[in-house]
Amino acid sequence: MCRLTDGPFVHIGGDEAVGATEDSFVRSIRELLSLVKGFGERPVGRQESSRAGNGLGGIAQFWFDVPTMDLPARPPPGPAGPPTG
Repeated sequence: MCRLTDGPFVHIGGDEAVGATEDSFVRSIRELLSLVKGFGERPVGRQESSRAGNGLGGIAQFWFDVPTMDLPARPPPGPAGPPTG
């Protein structure tokens, strides 16, 4: 996969590892992180993959069920940008 893409990121999955022991899951994710980094790419994995650690510069992709979250439809009024002073 790393050879097939031009971009800097490669998704490794890491969710729905039904039947895997915690030890085998962690070893598999860490091996994938290492392989992807070895090809000069930056690994991206589902939030569950972060159980194996993200010390190799990986990115955890979190999913949220937006309809059940209490998010405003619009940003609150106020000045744009970071605070000054």
